[in-house]
Amino acid sequence: MKVKNVSSLDLNPDLVIKHRKLRAQVARPTSSSQKKGTYKMSVKTTNKGRCPYTGKIRYKDDQAAKAALRRTQSAAQIECEFSGYSKRQEKRWYFCAMCSGHHLTSQTEVEYREAYGKAA
Repeated sequence: MKVKNVSSLDLNPDLVIKHRKLRAQVARPTSSSQKKGTYKMSVKTTNKGRCPYTGKIRYKDDQAAKAALRRTQSAAQIECEFSGYSKRQEKRWYFCAMCSGHHLTSQTEVEYREAYGKAA
């Protein structure tokens, strides 16, 4: 997909103003050492941290993991539509007995069984 260069004169001024207001609400400086006027976009997550054994994001229950899986799959689909590919490959969630949380993984249950020889 080719991206067309659009000048600010071609855009609807009302939409430009609305976009700038929304961006100002979402984007915040990430640290005090950052230069003024530069912002990083960040997505807030509702997880309780990371697994100390795998380093993966830990979700408190299967409902939170299922919602996160839907969000990542939607983000991947949107990214594919715009850029033609996506690094996001999550396929399912599973329970981690080490941290008593749930994680997302890019392996299907069949791939997991083939790799490790045990049930997921």
